[in-house]
Amino acid sequence: MSSDQNNRRIKNLLVNQGIQHRVIAVNLLFMILVIFITMLIIYSHLLEREYGSEAIWKFAFGEFTISLSLKLILLYLLLALTFFISIIAQLRMTHRVCGPLVNFCNTFNKIYSGDLLGRVQLRKKDLLKKEAEAFNEMVNRVCELVNELKMENERLNSAIRAVDKDCQL
Repeated sequence: MSSDQNNRRIKNLLVNQGIQHRVIAVNLLFMILVIFITMLIIYSHLLEREYGSEAIWKFAFGEFTISLSLKLILLYLLLALTFFISIIAQLRMTHRVCGPLVNFCNTFNKIYSGDLLGRVQLRKKDLLKKEAEAFNEMVNRVCELVNELKMENERLNSAIRAVDKDCQL
């Protein structure tokens, strides 16, 4: 494989940089937060073993015993909360992309069925606004061309009728 093809494949990874950078940034933020909290849990647990701490909860599974202090419980809850918030953030981010895609598909179907008045309408916080504007401009231009063709068709039909009338006389 040539280096030109490799460069093209790498370049094609970012097809919509604005959206992809946002998604990557949100994912990285939550991954770093989860790693940081996990490290805090591990470090806190090691310190408690070394220096001792009053355990609030003790769980025994056979010979395996887990003792949790308030600090560790809070860190575990913080980790669970981070996962929950990351899921909500991801749902919101994908909703901002997938919602417009559904809107695009609905508009495509309207135009396919002959309704050239269909336009892509996006919500305030949706992504893909530039693409929607470009699509709407394209549909406007197609409508103008169709109207021009209709007018030209009418002009030609009138000319044919006039020639037909002249031929009948």
